[in-house]
Amino acid sequence: MLKLSPGVNCTMLAPYTKNDSIDLYALAGMIDWYSKKGCRSLFAMCHSTELHLLTMEERLKIIRGARENADKLASSGRPKMNVIAAGSFSTSKNLQEMADQMKQVRDAGAEAVVIITNRLDPDNELGDTLIQNAEKLLQLLPDDMSLGFYECPLPYKRILQDRELQWAVDSKRICFLKDTCCDPVMLHRRMELIRGSELLLFNANAQTLLMTLKEGAAGYSSIMANITPELYVWLCDNFNRFPEKAEHIQHVACFASFSESLAYPLIAKYVMRKQGVPIEINSRMRPATDFKPYDAVIMDQLLDWVQEELSALNADISLS
Repeated sequence: MLKLSPGVNCTMLAPYTKNDSIDLYALAGMIDWYSKKGCRSLFAMCHSTELHLLTMEERLKIIRGARENADKLASSGRPKMNVIAAGSFSTSKNLQEMADQMKQVRDAGAEAVVIITNRLDPDNELGDTLIQNAEKLLQLLPDDMSLGFYECPLPYKRILQDRELQWAVDSKRICFLKDTCCDPVMLHRRMELIRGSELLLFNANAQTLLMTLKEGAAGYSSIMANITPELYVWLCDNFNRFPEKAEHIQHVACFASFSESLAYPLIAKYVMRKQGVPIEINSRMRPATDFKPYDAVIMDQLLDWVQEELSALNADISLS
């Protein structure tokens, strides 16, 4: 089973040309940007990738491109970035259809295929539905396929119950959880449940990130990895070595992440373009006109603030 590198897991964006097709040139630049920022793995198909607005062919094209570019960078001497991807796209209740899609995703290059939790309980029945469907799905998948769970917000956010997470641990098939509960009490219980297991929790909530890192979370996986990833990379990599400074960086990360409420993912593409990635500021999730001069002003100030904080921090460390 895949063991993801701890640290920042990037929720990749979908790059489009001006004509709204997948832009592989921009994709290569984006993955190079993630690598230079210190990110450890790529979530190559997720909500940030606009997975619900892509054709199956486009999904596979992005996953293949992610894997090819990550491998190319690794062969040039960069640290290896694992590539994982959601694979349960079917909105029907046909588990065989879901399994077939997941196999295509693995064949395209995903090292772990991630199951969207709401697809296992499409009517939000709770009860035993998710576990029963998960057990049936596993019977349709190869035994050597590494799997994950993702509490995706669309079409609705299906938060795992404690007993469902315990099932995932006991199954010894689930290596990844993108946790989106944003609940410190629940996160504490979850860290206790998975302790000592092969299941790694990546927190999608910046406000509770340091708390979960201290309790054993593997890292961060969310929107801000597309805007100021270096902030979250520093926190994941250094919270144990510099605990007092980590508390300060957590405060910065907490308030920086409220910028998510702006015109995402356009704001992230603006940041990447400003930093040299040849990416268009467009999306299928929202019109390009949603990105206003106001958004640019806030992003510019945010980038300056984060760089000032990290520069001061590194200078302080070098003097100590």
